[in-house]
Amino acid sequence: MAATIVTLDNGVEVRFKDGQFDAKSFNMRVNSVEFYNDGKLFALADTMRLEVEPHADGKHVIVKDSEMTGFVLPDKGLEFGKVVLRNLMIKDKGNLFAADFDRLADSLMDNAYIGLFDFLVRHDEAIGFDAYVHAVEISPLRLKALPNGDNYYSELGLRGAMDLTRRDDNSQTKSLSQNDMIGYAALQKLNFDKIKLAFDIQHKMSEDGVSLYLESTGNLDIEQQFVSGFNLAMQMPLASFYKMENAAELEGEEAFFALLQSDAALANFSFDIRDRGLLGKVMAIIAEERAQSVDAARAEISLMLDQAMREALPAEGAKLAMAIDHFLRQGGKLRIAMTPDEPLPLISLGGFLIAPDLMVRTSNITTQRLD
Repeated sequence: MAATIVTLDNGVEVRFKDGQFDAKSFNMRVNSVEFYNDGKLFALADTMRLEVEPHADGKHVIVKDSEMTGFVLPDKGLEFGKVVLRNLMIKDKGNLFAADFDRLADSLMDNAYIGLFDFLVRHDEAIGFDAYVHAVEISPLRLKALPNGDNYYSELGLRGAMDLTRRDDNSQTKSLSQNDMIGYAALQKLNFDKIKLAFDIQHKMSEDGVSLYLESTGNLDIEQQFVSGFNLAMQMPLASFYKMENAAELEGEEAFFALLQSDAALANFSFDIRDRGLLGKVMAIIAEERAQSVDAARAEISLMLDQAMREALPAEGAKLAMAIDHFLRQGGKLRIAMTPDEPLPLISLGGFLIAPDLMVRTSNITTQRLD
């Protein structure tokens, strides 16, 4: 196939049928391209366009713009309809062609973009979902410098759309635990054989010289099931944020407790969910299991909810339960919001365990059913 063969300094061999390739600048626009390492094929593409420029340090190159169509990674079993990369800094050009996404994530520059389109991800479990991903995009992405010279993401967006198809292996479902079998049966009754979903998450951070402010929004749309979204605003002293970034290796519980000790505070939070068919399906399943009508099942669940809310929150529970009850009976959109008059320190949220009614009042927690 190859009419031209180019060997890079790191030993990676680039073979392509036709097109333009500048060995000095490494810019290219080629067709039917293959990449080899030690004689082994590790990537290929129908077309590839690459525009790079040297970094000021003389050791790295900047990928200004790159697009690959029909991009295949044989060893990883991945085939992409298209891959688009912009504003990445790499030291080893082979990292780009190998699509080592862990390394690519470490290579993101300010205003970087990663777009992966039209690929299949298989889940190797007895009750798994194969995901056909139409698109996953990281954009926008903005970086800001820390006093120690490192960077943090001052703006980060992630959006995508995919189709999930449930795949059953009957030879393995027999060995499932009772809880797994219950979940399996529920998926069947909810007709979750095929799920179309889209998501969009955006994070922004800003500073005023004293405090750091975080704003996050996101939504998840599952076709013919529900649409949900959230809004979150937090703040913390800038010095505390710098301290946490310097200890970025913290994970799990250590990271959580470090956040609590950072004087981080919640400015507001809201969560919305709009029913698009899921609520009726769930109620029908419950009614079937209890040998009731759907209306009777709704009424019983509403009563249980009201009692539980009154027991947990003697003073505020009935008011909060009202909107949830209307949502369960009539569908529509439910909003749960937390809007304290002053930013609420995260560490004080433990007060919900001691004086829940007081915390509901001081943090202005409300529920609304919206059409």
